[in-house]
Amino acid sequence: MESPEQPVPSGMPGVARVLFTFSEDLPDGEVVVPVLTKRGTVIAVRPGEMTPQLLQGLNEVAKILIGLGMWQPGDDGAEIAGEG
Repeated sequence: MESPEQPVPSGMPGVARVLFTFSEDLPDGEVVVPVLTKRGTVIAVRPGEMTPQLLQGLNEVAKILIGLGMWQPGDDGAEIAGEG
């Protein structure tokens, strides 16, 4: 996963598309909630919690999941609700 300042171009083979959104509307006690969509994964993060250490940890987990084939890129032809 990349930081919001350096997005990964969609449609690249073997690369999962990830969008970050910041929301107070997360379950109690949760800092990060992944949401799978047709175009990829949206990572909802509680505002003020996206530290460099958290981003590094998310990147490390993503590399492992992609490497094991447990996480696939989404279908770039579909729209995410609220986009467009």
